[in-house]
Amino acid sequence: MDAFIAKWSALESKGGKECANLQLFVTNLRYVLGVEPSQPSKGENSSNAYVFERSITETFLDGATTSRSIGCHKRRCFVLEGKDTGKNAITTGWDKFYL
Repeated sequence: MDAFIAKWSALESKGGKECANLQLFVTNLRYVLGVEPSQPSKGENSSNAYVFERSITETFLDGATTSRSIGCHKRRCFVLEGKDTGKNAITTGWDKFYL
C-alpha cells in the first residue's frame, strides 16, 4: 500500500493525463486491494460487464444522441471516470479519497 501511495502521490496532475494514467492507476489499485482484474472488451457491448472504456449512448431531452465512453465500468458495482484538472485536489469535504 505504501509503495502505491508513494508512486501515485509523486505525480504532478496537469496536462490531461487521465487518459494516459487511468488504466494503470486502476490496475495498480485493484492489485493493492486484492480484487479481480477487468476483462478484455468484447464486440457486443452488452457483454462488457467489467471493462475499461465502456461505450454508452447519451440521449438528450430532444431525442438526439451521442456516443460516449466510461473510463472503467463494472456492471451493478461502479462507474469510474478519471479527470485531470491540473487543480490541487486536497479537500476536507466528503469527496476526499483516503487509502
